[in-house]
Amino acid sequence: EAPQPLGSAPAVDERPDVTDNIAAFGVMVRNELFRWVQLLARRDYRGLSERLAEFDQKVDPSVIEEAFASYFDEHAFVGIDTEARNRRHVLVEGDRLTQIIVDPDGFCEWRIVAMIDRARSRDRGEAVLMFEAIMREDGAP
Repeated sequence: EAPQPLGSAPAVDERPDVTDNIAAFGVMVRNELFRWVQLLARRDYRGLSERLAEFDQKVDPSVIEEAFASYFDEHAFVGIDTEARNRRHVLVEGDRLTQIIVDPDGFCEWRIVAMIDRARSRDRGEAVLMFEAIMREDGAP
C-alpha cells in the first residue's frame, strides 16, 4: 500500500445519514410511496417497474398490472389529490409500510405494501423502499 502524501487524509464519505433525521426521512419515505401511487394512477406499470429497478428490484410490469387490474374494474381513478397524499394514509409498523390508496368512492380498501431498506437508504442518500405487494385490505389481490 502506497503511503499517503503528507497533509492528505483518506477519503471519507461525508454525506449525512438520511435516516438520522426522523421527520425528514419520514417525508422522503412518504414521497417515494406516493410516487408509486401516482404511477398506478396513470396506469404506468412500466414506469413503476422501472422505478423499482432503480433499487435493484425486478418486478415485471405485467405482474403489477395484473395485481391492480381489479381496482380499475371497481373504480374510475386513483386519488392523487391533497387528501390522497395525507400522511394518515401511510401506516407504519417498524420498517413495514402500508400506503392506503384513496379511491373515488372512499372505500380505501386497496394497499401498497413496502419495506424500508435503511442500510441502502443510508448508502444512497435517499429513501429506498422494497416493494412487497399491491392488494385489497382483506389480502386478496
